[in-house]
Parts: sequence; structure tokens; C-alpha cells
Amino acid sequence: MDKKVVTTYYHGTRTVMNSAGTVTVEVIYDDYSRDVYPLDPRYDLRSHSLDGFNWGYGGSGPAQLALAMCAHALGARDDAGDSDEVALSVYQDFKWKMIGRIKEASFVLTSDDVIDVIDAILKERNKASAGV
Repeated sequence: MDKKVVTTYYHGTRTVMNSAGTVTVEVIYDDYSRDVYPLDPRYDLRSHSLDGFNWGYGGSGPAQLALAMCAHALGARDDAGDSDEVALSVYQDFKWKMIGRIKEASFVLTSDDVIDVIDAILKERNKASAGV
């Protein structure tokens, strides 16, 4: 029987303010087991920051983190379709709505947090395109 993902956490840490940080993914399964691994920066989609991830402002490190988190969270959804394409279309807005607002040196977000913001971005766009 396949394990079912219960939740996914994104843990961000940095030791020196305004320096690049690390982000790990922790996946919790229904049998209480877990996997922990570094978040893939997804340079294959777009390369903003070879210095790594960052947060708390609107620069290249936060853009790379936003892209990586959007692609990861969307890729885990069953109904994601072309998750990379969607991630590329929303990550800059996600950067401003979520990543740029994190002021602490460390953070924990869930995949649900990420998906909720992505869904809100897409809903806003749909309303705007419908003229509502």
C-alpha cells in the first residue's frame, strides 16, 4: 500500500541576516514516517539567484525561492496539470504576497499555505480578466 502525504512543510533558515538561507522540505506521511530534503531551486525553469534562496524583500533570492516553492507545491497536487507552467506564471506575485513579507531569519510554511496564496492569485487574475 502506498503511503499518503499528510502535509508538507518548508523550513527556511539563515544564520546571518540578509545572507542566503537554506530551505528544506519535510514531507509527513499517513504512517507517521517522513522525508526531509533540500528544496530544489528549479534553475531549469529560471535562474534568478546562483547565491541561493532569500526572503524578506523583493530581490533575486526571494524570486528563486518563490519559484521553487510554487513549483514544488503545485507538482505535488493531483490536479496540477502543467505545474511548472503555472508556477512560472504566479511566482513573481507569490514572491510579493508571501516571500517578501517574511521578516524573520527562519520560517515554516506548509504546502497548504503556498497553494492558498497561489489559488488567491489565480482567482484575482480570473476576476480581472472577466472585468469583475
